[in-house]
Amino acid sequence: MPHQATSKRRLLGTLSLAGAVALLVVGDTFLKGKLTPLALLIFWICCLGLTGVAVATALLDIRALRRATRREQLDLFEKTLRGIEPHTDHNISKARRHTQPPQKLGDIQN
Repeated sequence: MPHQATSKRRLLGTLSLAGAVALLVVGDTFLKGKLTPLALLIFWICCLGLTGVAVATALLDIRALRRATRREQLDLFEKTLRGIEPHTDHNISKARRHTQPPQKLGDIQN
């Protein structure tokens, strides 16, 4: 399900950015000098709106990607800790059997 949401989000961002670029190309080539001041204002508001949708979609995608990455890192960390726990008890008891008691300060030779 997360992949479907990511695909939809990226498709929306791509389409809105492509729409803004298409409007700019059409406005600069075919409509140059033909629009009334009100139509020109509406045209630029549409371009700005589509660009804003693309930016907002990109920011949402970044937030979702960070959240997914954080979740995966925590899962990996927990999995690693669960894998280490059984070995830790065994290694500690094994290390205690093979270590010598601490020496007294007078017994240490320089």
